[in-house]
Amino acid sequence: MKKNTFIMAVEKEFSSLVSEYGFSPLQETYSPEIMGNSSITYLSDKTILIIVLDRGQVLMKIGESTKPRKDWFELTDVVRFFAADETMDVYQLSTKNPYDTIPIEEQVSRLAMLTRNYCVPFLKGDFSMKKKIKDLEKRRSDKLLNKTKK
Repeated sequence: MKKNTFIMAVEKEFSSLVSEYGFSPLQETYSPEIMGNSSITYLSDKTILIIVLDRGQVLMKIGESTKPRKDWFELTDVVRFFAADETMDVYQLSTKNPYDTIPIEEQVSRLAMLTRNYCVPFLKGDFSMKKKIKDLEKRRSDKLLNKTKK
């Protein structure tokens, strides 16, 4: 399979997963016919993470490799927990025009930096704080639900 810009950026920016934390790439997907959506999954002994390009937005989930995907964590919740800032912006959005997208390489670079700075316990397989992060996730989703009801 020919490597696309997204996969090449992820392999470059997340290379420390392999070299420092013992991750291996598990699966790559690329759908040029579906808006160029793409993903790459990394796996270590205890941790799994998936980085996804979805309609120009780069997203990430991380979790215990033995748990189903529904039990993994959104990067937003993990970063906000470890940064002790529930309002911290994780994903980048264009401030000029909501239909503009931030370059893929820039988004990938930012997520890699946030992962290195805030996700080290998870990268090492320590999920002892998962209950607290799930509580934060519930507060975030409750807040969103309340906004939509107004």
